[in-house]
Parts: sequence; structure tokens; C-alpha cells
Amino acid sequence: MFKRLAARATWLSSSTVWKTSSKLRSTFDKEMWFSILLRLYHWIHVSESSMDCATLATGAEMTKHHANWPGTLSRRSAITTVAAASLTPRFCASVAASDDVAHLIERAAAKNAAFMRGDMDRWLALVRIASDFTLMQPFGGPTSHGFDASPERLAKLSQFFKNGETTLEVVQTYASDKLVVLVMVERQYAEVGSLPKQDWSLRVTEIYRKDGSEWQLVHRHADPLVHGVTLQEAATIARGRRKDE
Repeated sequence: MFKRLAARATWLSSSTVWKTSSKLRSTFDKEMWFSILLRLYHWIHVSESSMDCATLATGAEMTKHHANWPGTLSRRSAITTVAAASLTPRFCASVAASDDVAHLIERAAAKNAAFMRGDMDRWLALVRIASDFTLMQPFGGPTSHGFDASPERLAKLSQFFKNGETTLEVVQTYASDKLVVLVMVERQYAEVGSLPKQDWSLRVTEIYRKDGSEWQLVHRHADPLVHGVTLQEAATIARGRRKDE
């Protein structure tokens, strides 16, 4: 009258285990993908000044650690997580370079304002001039090497440039971990020499080189050709001044 019930298996079949682990892996992949996309979103959209590279580096290490867990990530996800993590050092280097450029621009504006006011003590405090510094000055002539920062020289400069009003226009910047180039227009009105106050705007290129933790000015090239000149005027400048011209 009674039929004996067949015993049910108390273990999961290999097919069931595979399906379950596959679902878990799929869920883990989705979570990891979301984490990666969220991190990339913040890299792109969060302002650089608020970035914490130490935090990003920690997150990158965690991401790489997850990618190394056996059997938890698909091959595609593992490759993507490692690739995303590898972006962190380059991103942080980019943030550091941007901060350096911003600082050098701010300092360039301040030092130029001090120079055109004749405040040479303030100017010298704002600039670090390299021992192999070269200058192509707006008055032309041979390129000068080095800089004479003696009190006598600074006193003469403070008498030559007076009552300047300046603004700085940045045209372009170039940066690496060791060099920064600033291409600028120094727009300024000042008394220069014995001349009354007038427009003394200059086209300027400055090159900075990193020495330890300090950025040193290694080259400056300035010319007064912000306003265009005619071919004849350019030819006269190129020939150099002559007594009969």
C-alpha cells in the first residue's frame, strides 16, 4: 500500500553548482563594472583640486587585488580593472603637473607686477633663477647668460622700471614632470628709463625646470611686438639701428 519515497540528493549537482557560481560571478562582474565606471566618472568630472591621489591609489590597489582573485572575475573584467587601476599614477601625475603650472602662472604674474613697479626685492623673492639662465631681452642684442642679483644691479633696475600696472595673459602652457613652458603676453603700462608712462606690453616665453622640489627659471624670451609692424619696420629692426635711420 505504501510506496517508499526515493531519497533526495543532499548535495548539489555539478550543473547546479556551475549555474549558481555563474550567477554569482555575473553579479560580482556587474558590481565591479559599476565600481570601475563610478571611479572613472569621478576622475573625469570631479575638479582636480579636490582629487586625493592617495585615495585613488588605494582604490587602484584594491581593484587590482580583486582582479587577482581566482574564479571571481571574468577575463574581460579582470583586464578592465587592471587597466583602470593603471591609469591612477598617470592621472595623479597630471594633477600634480596642473597644480605646478597654476602655481607658476600665479607667481609669474606677481613677479612681473613687482618688476614693473621697480620693487626688485619682491621680484627676487618670487623667482628662482637657474645658474644656467639665458635671457633674450626685449631690447635685442646678444643672449645673456646668468643673472647679476647684486644689490647694485637691483638698485639700478628699480630706478629704470617704475609705476607699472600689469596684467598677464596666458596664451599656452606645456608641462612635463621636469619642464614647464609658459607662453604669455605681459600687458603693462609703466615708466621705463626716462620715458613717460606708456604701453610696454611684451610677448614672453618662459621655461622652468624642476630642481628637487623647486622650479627654476632657465630661460626668458621677451619682445615688444605685441602690436604688429610693417615689413619695412621689421626690416629696419632686423638690420639693427643705424645713425642715418
